[in-house]
Amino acid sequence: MSDAAARLNRRVAAALLAEGVATVSWQPCASAVVVDGRIQQMAVAPGKRRWRACCPRLWRRCRFDTVRGTIISTEEVMGI
Repeated sequence: MSDAAARLNRRVAAALLAEGVATVSWQPCASAVVVDGRIQQMAVAPGKRRWRACCPRLWRRCRFDTVRGTIISTEEVMGI
């Protein structure tokens, strides 16, 4: 992994943890390893902004800015 990718992954992890996200599933563009509710390792495909985050009581459909490492928007998805 390049230094730039590692820095991006740290920004991604920090933003997700700030949102209280427990588990992350990007399909097919990225993945994350979560241990005890903390993101330990992740990989992000540049330019991919859509991901789904599993929170303790709800699912969120999100758009993520992979350049700035920030969450653009989230939408709660009910019934899951």
